[in-house]
Amino acid sequence: MKPLASPLLAAALMIPPAASQENNNPDIYQWPLEDLLKVIVISASGVEESKADAPASIITISANEIRRRGYHSLNEVFADLPGFDSYALNGSRYLFAYQRGYRTPFMSRTLLMVNGRIQNHLWDHIAYAERQWPLTNIERIEVLYGPNSVIYGPNAFLGSINIVTRDGSQLDDGVHEQEMRASYGSWDTRILDINARGHSGRWYYSVAGKVYKSDEPGLDDFGRSYGWISDDIYGNRDIWGAINDLSEHGNQLNQYANPADNQGLVFEVGFDNFKFSHINWKIAEGYGPTNAADKAQAANLWRKYGTEYVIEHRGSAPTSENGTLEIDTIASYRTSRLNGRWAEAVPTGDDNRFSYISYSDWDTRNTAKLFKQDYRFRLNQYWHFNGGIKYEHKDLTKAFDVCGYWINSFCSSAEEAPGPLGFGAGVFDSRSGDLEVQEGTSGHIPGVNRNTTIDRGVFVQAIWDKGNWRLSGGVRYDNNSDFGSTVNPRASGVYRLDAKNRLKFLYGEAFQEPPNLQLYGGWNGRRANPDLEPETLKNYELVYIREERHWLHELSLYFTEFRNVVKEEAENAGEREVIGFEYHGTFSMENVLFETAPIEGYIYYTYTDNTSSIRYQYDRVDPGTGEISSGWFEGDTDIGDIAPHKLNLGLNIPLPGDLNLNVRAQWHSETELYSRNRLRSQGQDLDSYTIVHMALRYQLPRMALTVRVDNLLNEEYFLPGERAANAGNDYEATRSSGFQSSLIPTPQRSYSLSVDFQF
Repeated sequence: MKPLASPLLAAALMIPPAASQENNNPDIYQWPLEDLLKVIVISASGVEESKADAPASIITISANEIRRRGYHSLNEVFADLPGFDSYALNGSRYLFAYQRGYRTPFMSRTLLMVNGRIQNHLWDHIAYAERQWPLTNIERIEVLYGPNSVIYGPNAFLGSINIVTRDGSQLDDGVHEQEMRASYGSWDTRILDINARGHSGRWYYSVAGKVYKSDEPGLDDFGRSYGWISDDIYGNRDIWGAINDLSEHGNQLNQYANPADNQGLVFEVGFDNFKFSHINWKIAEGYGPTNAADKAQAANLWRKYGTEYVIEHRGSAPTSENGTLEIDTIASYRTSRLNGRWAEAVPTGDDNRFSYISYSDWDTRNTAKLFKQDYRFRLNQYWHFNGGIKYEHKDLTKAFDVCGYWINSFCSSAEEAPGPLGFGAGVFDSRSGDLEVQEGTSGHIPGVNRNTTIDRGVFVQAIWDKGNWRLSGGVRYDNNSDFGSTVNPRASGVYRLDAKNRLKFLYGEAFQEPPNLQLYGGWNGRRANPDLEPETLKNYELVYIREERHWLHELSLYFTEFRNVVKEEAENAGEREVIGFEYHGTFSMENVLFETAPIEGYIYYTYTDNTSSIRYQYDRVDPGTGEISSGWFEGDTDIGDIAPHKLNLGLNIPLPGDLNLNVRAQWHSETELYSRNRLRSQGQDLDSYTIVHMALRYQLPRMALTVRVDNLLNEEYFLPGERAANAGNDYEATRSSGFQSSLIPTPQRSYSLSVDFQF
């Protein structure tokens, strides 16, 4: 995708400036506190309803909150949310946000949506809620907790994030608005985020684009060091041989580098009840500190792409004096792609000081065609019915297309060859001084390495609202050509105790499809299992809400059962149970210090207790045979990487002279590491940490300046490693014990300056 900054900026500046206009959707944080529960959401039931009535626990984040907190990117939102263990690992998959106590190899069990349309990657199901998404066009972000397969079908497992964008039809006829935000910060980070929208007669439009470029933190910018990540190891010729002579995008592969180049475009144009939408994004990032330096080079770029083309129509008609029927029709075409280079060093069998080295090229290409219709029928003031049908055809890569790697890996551009060592055409010995870079992937995935699936789904839901009760129930049937059929119900009851108190009783089931990454593997040595079955869950939840004059309290207690858990080794093995408690507190108080607008804030607390029926053990001695082995064994254990206690605090203080101070803090308690993490077998936990961020904003009539300081107290801390996290911490050893770093170092204090313009 070509850089977006120049054409988008030019387009924005060519549109005439608008006269001042009151927003037709006033910011929720400018409303009285007691009106927050009246905010309309759409994620929970597929119909517009208030937060108070929605059959779920929901947090909404407004455009004004995004500005006041100084957010640059979508991934930053997760660190401030309850119910998420959010780890920004600075790697090729930048964000790992585990929702409601469920640790996964990747962020694949939370749905990411834009205006209700699913954006998770087609091949690996990952929600790339990262730095490519524009923020200036966001009206609000709806964060839903708990399963929602009845409305969204497969993979609406732990919850969903719905980005609701600003619609040009909301403006008065003849009005056009434009906004630009430019930021510069530590590590030569440059961000341009712009949007324009307008309304003219029967036409309306909205376009937003973002460019994010950064060198990212270097080794000297991390507060603590992890011994398996250093330039001495990256540059060691015994380990890396001729790979040290290569470079990528100006970065030598013999030293740490982690560039980021992300771009995104969100566009829509409408005419009456028709609308065309287009999304196009690209992520290009280095591997950062997520892999041990004696196994993988950091500077190689890994790229992710996503596109979407959508045609929508919304129709409605009265069916009786009090009844209406609405039909939404959507036809879409999506593509997803992963590709990049990978430099690898595997210890040789005769001497661990040396390596079998390879420099390989990887690719997947995937498409999906979707047709769906949603129906909403209001019979009268008490009864509301909705339902929908879905048909989706996916054409997916099976295993990674890999060229220049170990033998038995699929390569589209060359016949399999044994190479100089008999291990594959691209595998060499670091002692030989030789490395022949193989031809890359062809850009075309042959039919033998493709998998076509068809998904069909239908759901119905009924809502009855009368007096103190709002009851809803629904059921969904899905059929997948690979996995077969599944039925998932949901039921809820909202009881209004009085004007200030209400209870929600929630029950839901959901299922998660295994991604092709695990169904078909990806490369030699990667375990695959085409017979994997979907994971399932049952969730039971009680929510209590109380409104007070200056406080809004929400307490959620839930119990979730998981079955057919899919491990990273591509097996259905074990069961999990999670008991959790979340407190969402929002408050407002008089600003007696400065006599300006009220001080506002939030307090979120999360408690999580999770259990897995299997555990990973290193060097386990079999009591019967005396044999020593490592692997998964029966036995209840903590899943790991999920903090038992988390606390999020936020405070927004309007200051005199059009200044606004926003402070956010995150406390993460001491945490047991993942069962497979090498450090866990040594009895080592992840230390607790506290992070404080600050944003100071100066508002002018059509311009604003924001100074942001991240990690204000310069906390030095580690995050847990991704996937197996098995590299260990025996830094005296010749080589690390696995590929993935067991601990991830984090950046010290950093700074940024943002300038906002409204035209």
